[in-house]
Formats: sequence, C-alpha cells, structure tokens
Amino acid sequence: MKLKNISFLLLSFLLLFTACKEDETKVDNTLRVAFKEFNGSITDLSEVQQVNIVASKAAESEIVIQIDVLQDCGGDVSDYIFKAKDGSEITPSAEGKLTLSIPSGEKSTYFTVQSEKDEIPAGAEGMIFNLAEVENAALNDTHLNFELRIGTEAGFIGADYVQDFENCANSSTSADFYTYHAEGSKTDRSWGCRAVGNASTTAMVANAFGGDAGTVDAWLISTKKFDFTTATEKAITMEIQSSFSGNGELEVLWSEDFCGAGNPSVANWVNLSALESQFPAKGSKEYTTISTNLSQLLGKTFYLAFRFTGASADNSVSYEIDNLKLGKAEDGGDNGDGDGTSFSTKFEECTEDFSIPSGFIEEFLTAKTDRGWGCRSFGIDDSRAVQASAFGGDAGEDNAWLIIDQSFDFSELTSVNFLFSIYSNFSGPGEVIVQYSENYSGSGSPESVTWTAIDQINSKMPAAGSKEWVEINENVDELGGKTVYIAFQFVGANNEASSSWAIDDLAINDPDFSGGGDDNDGGSTDGITEFDTDFEGCTADFATPAGFIEVFETAKTDRGWGCRSFGLEDSRAVQASAFGGEEGEDNTWLIIEDKFDFTGLSNVNFLFSAYSNFDGPGEVIVQYSTNYSGSGSPSAASWTAISQINSKMPAPGSKEWVAINEDVAELGGKSVYIAFQFVGANNGASSSWAIDNLAINNPSAF
Repeated sequence: MKLKNISFLLLSFLLLFTACKEDETKVDNTLRVAFKEFNGSITDLSEVQQVNIVASKAAESEIVIQIDVLQDCGGDVSDYIFKAKDGSEITPSAEGKLTLSIPSGEKSTYFTVQSEKDEIPAGAEGMIFNLAEVENAALNDTHLNFELRIGTEAGFIGADYVQDFENCANSSTSADFYTYHAEGSKTDRSWGCRAVGNASTTAMVANAFGGDAGTVDAWLISTKKFDFTTATEKAITMEIQSSFSGNGELEVLWSEDFCGAGNPSVANWVNLSALESQFPAKGSKEYTTISTNLSQLLGKTFYLAFRFTGASADNSVSYEIDNLKLGKAEDGGDNGDGDGTSFSTKFEECTEDFSIPSGFIEEFLTAKTDRGWGCRSFGIDDSRAVQASAFGGDAGEDNAWLIIDQSFDFSELTSVNFLFSIYSNFSGPGEVIVQYSENYSGSGSPESVTWTAIDQINSKMPAAGSKEWVEINENVDELGGKTVYIAFQFVGANNEASSSWAIDDLAINDPDFSGGGDDNDGGSTDGITEFDTDFEGCTADFATPAGFIEVFETAKTDRGWGCRSFGLEDSRAVQASAFGGEEGEDNTWLIIEDKFDFTGLSNVNFLFSAYSNFDGPGEVIVQYSTNYSGSGSPSAASWTAISQINSKMPAPGSKEWVAINEDVAELGGKSVYIAFQFVGANNGASSSWAIDNLAINNPSAF
C-alpha cells in the first residue's frame, strides 16, 4: 500500500512537472534586436556619430547583424569611416551592407560614423541605416531604421503641430514644407500659398493651370520628420476646398524611410486613404473640415507629403488646404487609415459624455439613432470607458456598430490577441457582439458587407446585469493571415428595455508583444516586466532619454530632467535641476513610458546609481501608479512613493555616487507605471541630481 502511494505521488509529480514545462514553453522569450535611437547628425568634420543597437536580453551566442544603407540622398558611403565598438574599421560590402555583432553574454553594440570629406555639405545629405538580417536572434517589429543627417542638424517637427499658412508669402511654400517636381514634369505651376483660405486667410494651393505646357507631378514634403514615438493618440485634421474642377489628383502620404532630400519616389510611401476619401467634390467651392485618426503611426517617426499629379496647363483642378493640424485626436468620429497590426485605447481622452471615442466610427442600421455607443465615466475605478445602451430617447430598437477606423493587416501573424475589460450594469435585452470583416470599405454602413462573429471572444462575455468586471484575454487564431476591420455591434435593445455594457482598456496586438493569451499560456497581460538603460544613447544635452516621457505640472517648463555628461566616470546620465531660466518652482515628472506588469512576481528589483552635485531645495521621489493612463498629467492619477528606495537617496550636495539596490515587495502582483518626480526647487535655488545605469527587473533574473 505504501509503495503504491509513493508511486502515485511520483507519477503525479512528473505529470505536474511536465505540465509546468509545457506551460513554460509558451511564454515568448524571443531575443530581439533593434536600434536604440531613431536619428543623429554630423554637422562638423570632427564629429563622430555613434549608432547604438540593443538586444532584448543578453545574447546566448554571438548575434551577427547585417545593416543595409537604404538611401544616401546625395551622400556616398565611400566618404565615411565606419568603426565597430572595438575600434576596428567596418568596410561596407559591394552592396552597401555593414556587418557587426553583439558578443555572447552582452546586450548591446554600436558602430560609429565619421566623415572623410574636405568640408561638410551645405545642403541636406544623409543616409538611412536599416536592420536587415540577424543571426541567432530576431528583428524587433519597430526601431529598425536610423536616419543620419549630414550638414543639417537632425530633428523633428513637434508631434502637436499646427500650420495656418499665415506666414507663407504669395506663391511660395511654408517653411515646414518644400516642393519637389518629378523629372520631366511641369515645374512652373504646382504648390504655392495664396490668399484664398477659409475666411479669406492664406492657404496652400495646388493648381497647375497656365504657364508652361506639360503635366504636373509635384510633391509638397515636410522638411523634417514628425515624432510620434511617445504619442498615445494622434489625428490629422485640415480644412480643404476645391475651387475649380478639371484634371488632377491629390494624395496625402507618409514615409518612414524617406531620407529628407532628393527623389521621394525611391522611398516607400503609404496613402492616408481614409483622409483622401473625405476630399470634397472637384469644383465644389466650399471648405470642409476633414480628419482621420493616425493610430497606425503611433510609435513611429515619419515624413508627411502631399502629391499633386495629372493636372496640366490647360486643364487643372485646384485644391486649397488651410489650418493643417497633427496632434491630439479630438473626440468625434473620423475615419481611420490602417493596415496596422495593433490598436489600444483606455478612452481617457474621450472626456465628453456620449461622444464617440477617437479611433472609432459609429454606424446605425435602424431608425433609432439617438442611443447606442458613447463615452461615460463608467470605466474601471470610475475612469472613462465606452458604453452601449438603448434606454430612453426615440422609440425603436438599436442596431449600433462601433467600428475601429483602421484596417488591421494580420497577414504575417498566426494569431491575434484581444485584451479588454467589460462590465454590464443593467440587465435587459441587447447584446454586444465582436465581429470582423474582410471586405468592409472603412466607412459607411456595415450592412452591405460580410461580418463574422468571433465566438471565442463573445462566449466569454459576462451576463447582462452581472455588475462585475470581466477581463477578456484571448489569442484568436482565425484572424491570422487576414486583413480585416473589427467592430463591436450592440443589437436587440430598445428605448423601454435595455441592458448596458461598458468596455475599458482595449488592446489588439500580436501575441508576441501583447503579453496576452488564454488561460493556459502563462503570458503577461499588461506590459513589460523589465527595463534598463545606461543613458549612453541620449547624446543631446537636455534631451529626454528614450523610453521616458517628461511632464511639467507647473508653469515653469524650461528646466527639469535632461541628459548630460554627469554620469559615472563622466558618462551620460539623466539630470534634474531647476536652476536658472524662467521664474517659478519645478514639479517635473520623468515617467517610464511603458507600463510594467508585475502580476506574476512577488518582488521587483530596482538598481541604479544616484548623485547630487549641488545643495539646495528640491528632491527626487521615486513613485508608482496603478491607474495612470500612460500619457498626460500625472496629477490625474494616484501615485505611491516607494519609501524603501527614497530613504536610500544621497543627501543634496553630497557629491558622492550612491548605488541603490532594493527588492521592493510592495510592487509584486501589480501592474504599474513608474516615475521619478523632481519637486520643490526653483530658478534661484536648486539641488541637482544625476541618475545613471537604471535597471528594473525580476530579482531572480540576477
């Protein structure tokens, strides 16, 4: 009997061990490689530009990396010296490829670029480096391009951009855009500012009529890239009119790999087709405001262009563009452009009750149109969410569709992760059905196309009136390989009897990066679990380091956090100081832009070095929040100071490096944002603080 019991226990242990190992293999631990920064510049012959490449974890064996020089924009690789991290020279291949490696046991490498020219060119010149191939690792989905400008300072147009063209002289172009005419096309008529804007202001005009014979092919291209790398919600809006009918077409496009000069046709450009679909009829002579969500550009840097083709001297349409804006997406439906692989929203920016959240369109298939989807403060912890209800208002039954306004290109994926929370407050008729379509056009009624209900998700919905939040976290294999639109249909309720439904924290992603999965995959559900930086890639003084956002909570915004050469052994570090500049007191937050998912951990290790050079008012407080939205003011959320870390910080002005190495148990089991707040200093008196070699990890990883 005892022998049988022992055998049974051994068998049970082996089965349990095998099951755990099977679960363990489903966690994605793929080693991925990417550029650490997006761009750099060489403006002096003595300058050496360092291009950093990072891996997601230490290499188990040497990672061999092939880098293509995509375009040279008038530059020539033979005019430059390339060196590896060890100082050895890298000779480009005949095809223009660079080869370097990350040694076993290391997480990063770099190469340097220096000009051999006699003088720096006066105009724009440059190269784009593309991570093309890697051995013993995989390429990341993003951060695969690095743009090097030679002769002009690298930089970006702000993510919140407004252009009313009022400072644009007659027949010229705006300082933020330049014109390129394709070879052989008509060049004396195309783009130029004229006093024909909305309310008789100045506008940018596309018109080829008159002048030399020929057909126009004219590009209006932004002089610098737009930077959406830390953006969470963006849209493009403009006012447009067509005064004259005739030949000619207008396109709006964006490109990640255009190098900022030369022939744009050698780069890859993507149409903002949803914006183009809203253009007014040719010759309609009335300004209309058009807008589209730019969710497919979040996390990217890109050039924006308008292309005018097909018009001629004797037959030309005209288009007038005014009040161009790229910035925060306004609440209200606007048709999105797509072919992205991911989408996420917490609905916090949808502050107007009953409005449609940015990134969605609402369509009604019944006569009742006064109830359906709309934003309310019925989300998790009374946050913003999108709600469906038909109760009240006009008589009739609801059939209201909330459609994500971008198409999703899942052609390279085998599965798609859906992660959202849903709550039903009132029972009654009406249900929410998650569906997809492969032939929806992106606008208009969904009735005329084919939709397929995603039963794997719909079967997990809570009961109507259950009054409990349910998290849906499903990897949907049936969407792999497809290009689709995704919709939430609310149907079956009426003005007298209706269930109600609230949806919050929606994310649709590649499972390899979402951390999602079904109940058995062991995946993380809401963010990263580790973060580290030595700040060496932050080479511009006073810049905010990659991976962080800086938020000012006071009127004083010219001092706060910024990179300087004040790190260990004069390396790069991030520094906080309020001294000088505008009057006022600092309250500046440096927030790690990615949310951490510590739900599977019991402890979290913080490792960094801190130094205070100058005494004075002001302190650095390390904090975390479980309800910060990921963007905007931190004061809208609750933050908890990590006293275990803050008590170990050096005294102001102590001029000694202090290593902080703490396992913080209070973060175990939580999903959080982490921030460094600098507060209490002012322009006349301020302490200063430098932080270097920051790492946040699972303690068992050390």
